[in-house]
Amino acid sequence: IVKLYGMRMTKQAEKTIIDLNYAGLTKEDRRIYTDKDCDPVGQQDLNGKVVVIRPDVLRREYQQASHQICICTGGFGANPNARGRAVYCRNLLTGREEKFYRSDLMGILPPEKQPEWVQKGVEQYHKRKMQNKEAR
Repeated sequence: IVKLYGMRMTKQAEKTIIDLNYAGLTKEDRRIYTDKDCDPVGQQDLNGKVVVIRPDVLRREYQQASHQICICTGGFGANPNARGRAVYCRNLLTGREEKFYRSDLMGILPPEKQPEWVQKGVEQYHKRKMQNKEAR
């Protein structure tokens, strides 16, 4: 049992290392974003906006820009006056769908502060969205 546990831990560690060392990111892209880097969420509609996740919500090894910055894709919490709290986001680097609460969001990242990989991720997201609309 201990041997099996060790093997599974090794596999998980390898996955984490690959996640954290995602190709093409500079040291600046790995930094932790703070509330000074973004605009407050307030009572805004978050649908389609680039949002920043509070670092304390993420596991310690994922507290960096590549996992903090997402585009909001929906959820009741994305609407300003809704009762729901869930906000669905797509990670702009990995493309993974993630779920957070509105209170987990630190703010909205203005376009002038978005790194190049975020801008590319937003473009790809909108292209996929248009392709899905055309396919219907």
